Amino acid sequence: VTVDAVTPVCTIQIRTKQEITVVLNKDGKGRLTTAMVDDGTSSSCGAVKLTLSKCDFTCADIGERKITFTAMDAVGTKASTEVTIR
Repeated sequence: VTVDAVTPVCTIQIRTKQEITVVLNKDGKGRLTTAMVDDGTSSSCGAVKLTLSKCDFTCADIGERKITFTAMDAVGTKASTEVTIR
């Protein structure tokens, strides 16, 4: 008997919120979390780990900024998209 392991084809569906705004505090600092960006990202292979290319913002970041939102599932499948932060 020969058993061949078949690696499942995993797909990630990235969903982001339409409007993403970082509010700066009185010290001119703000933090973006994946929960502020994510709108139901999922994978056909289970849970996903979400990351952002930039989380901390200051007065120097005022205006629109583009960052990368990445999702990776348990088997290592990755998907990314660029989002605009205001």
